[in-house]
Amino acid sequence: MKKTILPLLLFFGFLSSSNAQVLKKIVQLETNTSRYKSDVEIPDTIVYNFKSNKLLSSLKTGGSLKKYDYNDKGLLSKISESQTKRPDSGESIEEFEYDSNGFLVGTSYYRGKNGVKTDGASTSGMKFEYQIKNDNEFTITGNGTGTNSIIQKLYVMKNNVLTVTMNVGKIKTISVYNFKDGNVVSANINKNTRENHTLLYTYDATQTLNETIFKNLFGEKYFYALLCSPPEITLNNSPQFSKNIMKSSALEKQIKAEVGIITDNVKIDYNANNFPVKSVNTAMVTAGSDVSPRFLIEQTYIYE
Repeated sequence: MKKTILPLLLFFGFLSSSNAQVLKKIVQLETNTSRYKSDVEIPDTIVYNFKSNKLLSSLKTGGSLKKYDYNDKGLLSKISESQTKRPDSGESIEEFEYDSNGFLVGTSYYRGKNGVKTDGASTSGMKFEYQIKNDNEFTITGNGTGTNSIIQKLYVMKNNVLTVTMNVGKIKTISVYNFKDGNVVSANINKNTRENHTLLYTYDATQTLNETIFKNLFGEKYFYALLCSPPEITLNNSPQFSKNIMKSSALEKQIKAEVGIITDNVKIDYNANNFPVKSVNTAMVTAGSDVSPRFLIEQTYIYE
């Protein structure tokens, strides 16, 4: 693995403080207004369970159960997903590999049972290489395979601008993220020029729980791990690598979009220690000149 590393300062101050309160559970309710047509809307539910701020499991409506395992250094080593209503169907397993400095250098995916790969099951995955000059100037390259596709990823950070180029088979996506004070303030997504849109983000002055959650998943290098292999847990639809809590995302520009672009408006309740206890995200979808409700995400944060 190629790597040029100077002593890593704390990326945008992300790790400069730690949350004093210990997470026990996050309960997420999502009502998809485009799916439910009746007056009674039944929300999807995901319950994330923690112990000492480490994510242990997540259970989703319909019986999707994920278990999170860690290596002897306390870094996420495996995610095993099974269907509780079909226990004999086996598991979808993702494994994580790190170098001696704690950087995520590889992921692999396969079918298995009880955490063990099924005989004859195919394996796909990614390998990552890093060239890091400093916290605001680095390059990450990723190469691997997906389902019948070759995958190439390139992350280039310079002057608070992160450019992500992804090739999955013949589909190419270029995303440009502009950072300010450790937060993504704008993101331009360009997918094969057929879909091009720009989102603008606003934040409050409160530190997000992302640091607590993801640092306990991936360690001190969690920012880079989130770029390479972001897990499916997002607080109120906000960018995972922003340090403050998102209040809104708004569509600034849309060109030749073939799908609707989701924007957000978030209301947050805090406890006496200024930690979030409940957030409600009213998300809208913009398709051309048409703007309509898309879904409602409610998250409750329970502390020990």
